[in-house]
Amino acid sequence: MHIRFCVVPSAHAEEIAEIAREFAELDPNARRVIVAGEDDYPEERVAVAIAKVARPGAVVLTGAGAVFKVLDVDDARNGGIIDRCFAEARVA
Repeated sequence: MHIRFCVVPSAHAEEIAEIAREFAELDPNARRVIVAGEDDYPEERVAVAIAKVARPGAVVLTGAGAVFKVLDVDDARNGGIIDRCFAEARVA
């Protein structure tokens, strides 16, 4: 199952998705970027995960679908953090 990087709706969502897709392409068999509005966007799981985050940018889900990490907007716009989350979530 893919590690899913779920982009939270925000003013920066398009930028976050674009950056995350660059890193997802490094391992397309294991990494996937999903944005709100797509059929398989886990809306309920994301809503629960971001409930206490001031400026959520993305939620990273493990291959099993568990919440691995919630990134704020600034971290979700950082390619190094995105790549590290993909890698760490794969072995979590």
